[in-house]
Amino acid sequence: MVLIIDDDKSVRMLTERLISTFGFASICAADGEEGVATYAANSDKIKVVVLDMTMPELNGDETFIRLRKRRSDLPIIFTSGYEKGKEVLRDSLTDFLQKPFKRDELRDKLAKFMNAAPAAA
Repeated sequence: MVLIIDDDKSVRMLTERLISTFGFASICAADGEEGVATYAANSDKIKVVVLDMTMPELNGDETFIRLRKRRSDLPIIFTSGYEKGKEVLRDSLTDFLQKPFKRDELRDKLAKFMNAAPAAA
């Protein structure tokens, strides 16, 4: 399962639709706080997080830190409409998608992590 955390409802809905066409289940959260809570409630099912970097209140970086405190090997794909790119690549379990991203770009990033992601502890 993929957790999508983005404050833009249209982006969440589109990403969720795309993910379903790849054969993966997903769940959505509208902000970082909700995302952390959603992960906590579904950690046994979530293998990858697609995380918007720029959100009000709890931004992408803060959300990343909280999620990784819960599970240090959780794969996270950052997304942003701003030029941020490589600076968010912290380790081999992080990646970046520039918005607007193409269907195939999302598919390839997810496939990489969905195939490699261990079951949540």
